[in-house]
Amino acid sequence: MTRDELCWLAGWLEGEGCFYYAMSKGSSPRAIVQVFSTDLDVLQKAARLMGTDRFTKIPPRKMTGNQWKSNGGHRIQLGGDQAADLMRLLLPLMGKRRSEQIKTALEKWDNRPSKPMKKLCACGCGREVFGCRRILYARRETSACAMVAFRARQKQVAA
Repeated sequence: MTRDELCWLAGWLEGEGCFYYAMSKGSSPRAIVQVFSTDLDVLQKAARLMGTDRFTKIPPRKMTGNQWKSNGGHRIQLGGDQAADLMRLLLPLMGKRRSEQIKTALEKWDNRPSKPMKKLCACGCGREVFGCRRILYARRETSACAMVAFRARQKQVAA
């Protein structure tokens, strides 16, 4: 992304975007950049710059009780590491209010309890693996490194 494109995206997200950290019951925690617009062409440009093609169509809504009337439109959402990386790029270009939203979201994202950690593979091959606190080996049970570590432990127990 060029500097001009980044500045355009920052300006547009300053007015239309939303930056937050979500941790719902039963789902993984996520850093989120979200934006809604009725202008599909502008939203498509922003989606291309953000590196996503996931659009959600939002239907029109009539005013009921205290709820607002909505003309409908489209929403794009970027989550996880991609959203956190984009927030770090945008942070110096944003105003005070959005900067606070981004800082809060990034602080929670960086300090989340389930953050993957770099570890060395348990078999001793020297390869770095990622996992949570409880995961010591490669994620798949059929991984060669996990099998090497398992066999080595079995030999120690047998000896």
